[in-house]
Amino acid sequence: MRAYGDEATLRRLADRLTHGLQPVDLPGYPGRFFRASDGQLIGVRNSSRHGPTLDFDPPFVVNGERVGKIHVAR
Repeated sequence: MRAYGDEATLRRLADRLTHGLQPVDLPGYPGRFFRASDGQLIGVRNSSRHGPTLDFDPPFVVNGERVGKIHVAR
């Protein structure tokens, strides 16, 4: 999990990452999932604990760290 900026910054990131992607219906997911052309799934939801949150399936690797979620730094 990674913390990233403020709510407005995270929402802009979500908009950039999901722009033009196909929505995917995942029953039970408390937000919206999108599928990229390479199969990567990106979920956008609002967490009661962390606010806006992005979920990645599969997780990606940044500096050797697996990142499956990005949320607002609190």
